[in-house]
Amino acid sequence: MGEEDGIYAVVGGTTVEAITLQTGGSEFTEALTENYLKVKVCGRHEANLWMDLNIEGVDGEMLEGRPATNGASLSLEALGAALSNSGVHRTEQTN
Repeated sequence: MGEEDGIYAVVGGTTVEAITLQTGGSEFTEALTENYLKVKVCGRHEANLWMDLNIEGVDGEMLEGRPATNGASLSLEALGAALSNSGVHRTEQTN
């Protein structure tokens, strides 16, 4: 199982909270969870907006999500615990 498969196995089909960063063209907006997971959100959304997102897939190093309209939320603390317990490790980026 690759790292992408491992991350999706933990958060796929769940709802997470993320803050929008910048528009990635006309098709998506980049967002970031409290645990620094990047999410590609379909559609254009203003920056600095906290959103509940339904995670639907993985595209490269980014999760793919849609704004949630309903459903159970996964707290950021629960997401962090789930990722820690799954053995999936996030790579730190340096500038």
